[in-house]
Amino acid sequence: MMRRSIFWGALAILFLDQATKMYIRTLGKETIKIIPGAFHITPVTNYGIGFGLLQGLVPFVIAATIFIIMGLCYYLRNMPETPLVTLSFALLLGGSVGNLIDRSVFGYVIDFLDFHIWPVFNIADSAVTVGGALLLFWLYREEHV
Repeated sequence: MMRRSIFWGALAILFLDQATKMYIRTLGKETIKIIPGAFHITPVTNYGIGFGLLQGLVPFVIAATIFIIMGLCYYLRNMPETPLVTLSFALLLGGSVGNLIDRSVFGYVIDFLDFHIWPVFNIADSAVTVGGALLLFWLYREEHV
């Protein structure tokens, strides 16, 4: 049952990610000030990965992402069916596929969440980051219980 939850959770993240990016693309380069000076919607095209790393290496990033998704699916078979593991894998898979679609179709990822204290990011980036942190927390807890 949990494996099905991972699929539906990943699909929900993917839908939310793609729907927000589709809307953001309609804005052009326009910045929307939600909380002036603290939080803006700022469309940015990212031809690399987080923090602007690996700019111009889209084919490599696509291949690495596919490899990572395959690895997640492989290791998922041996992971316990707990809510924390389920949530972390749903977030990791949904976010990874969301950015993979953008890189494969457009050659870049659209970022738009701008908090001015961190590089601009998107829903998929958030999902991958939170999913990875949850998985690391689970692994740490398993080692120290």
